[in-house]
Amino acid sequence: MNLTISIPDEIFARADREAQRQGLPTDELFAQVLAEHFLAQEHESITARLDAVCGEADHSDDEKRFLRRAASKAASAVDW
Repeated sequence: MNLTISIPDEIFARADREAQRQGLPTDELFAQVLAEHFLAQEHESITARLDAVCGEADHSDDEKRFLRRAASKAASAVDW
């Protein structure tokens, strides 16, 4: 799909330099950055939901910290 957007010159120049450094077309770099952004949002959403579930139970603070770390590690191990 083709899309025309306006990007500040400074940001485009940085993106163009990074794309060249990685040997990518600039549009591919932008697509990768957006994909990573959406993946991070999904990860945050999953972590927040797991935190909410863990928070509903009557756990000690140490147990809550452990559950948050375990949930974060489990979520990061999945190829979303």
